Amino acid sequence: MILSVAAAAAILFALMRFNGSGVLKAEIIVDGEVYKTVELKDGQSERFVIDSTKSGISCEILAKNGEIQFVSSRCRDKICVAAGALSHKGDTAACLPAGVLVRVISGEDSPVDVIAY
Repeated sequence: MILSVAAAAAILFALMRFNGSGVLKAEIIVDGEVYKTVELKDGQSERFVIDSTKSGISCEILAKNGEIQFVSSRCRDKICVAAGALSHKGDTAACLPAGVLVRVISGEDSPVDVIAY
């Protein structure tokens, strides 16, 4: 009995660990619309300067070595910059005054997010 529970737990862990193990992507959303989708991979470095037309606030985003982050923003509180680097599926950071959202998504088109029993 204990052996079968341990085996089931190991299989579930492996499925969750390796589900969506392809290259991660990040979506940069500006004023509610996808501005850019970026692959997050090692050795890559891309910088984006976003000037929001609705708010007039600009921010700078850096995708580098499998991570993406806000590096600067003209907003007052800088919560987006304090969020730091995003590198896992589901990580999100937003600069609400600028209307910019960054979220890490899976590199695969899988309909399964979580496996539960």
